[in-house]
Amino acid sequence: MNMEKKEFKIFGLNMIKISFIYSLFLIIWGFVVSYLSDSESLTSFIPSALGICIWILAFLSLKIPEKQIIFMHIVVIFGFIIFVSGSELLFKYFNDSGIFVNYWADITRLIFLITGGVFCFLCMKSFRYARQNK
Repeated sequence: MNMEKKEFKIFGLNMIKISFIYSLFLIIWGFVVSYLSDSESLTSFIPSALGICIWILAFLSLKIPEKQIIFMHIVVIFGFIIFVSGSELLFKYFNDSGIFVNYWADITRLIFLITGGVFCFLCMKSFRYARQNK
């Protein structure tokens, strides 16, 4: 009897694995931006901090499966925070505040806008899939 767990997958990856990949991307991005921009500010490590939070929650989802639902809902909140902070780039554009004045910060905002939006979309698809397949 095949008792395979039904779950949402994209490219063969479930949302926990996607969360790990996304968190590692954010962690690496924070260090790369800090290095390339010669930043002396801790704010350049914001992507890394958010990535670490997502990584910890994804790890806890694996280790404590009975709490996976709550951990993954918190993960999507972090994804939404990333998306919203990236949307600041749009506000700067529409207010003629000059985008890419602070090049690396605005590149990070653009990446936050795109990747945060895609990540939230995938999380919502996963939640919907789980709801429909109860």
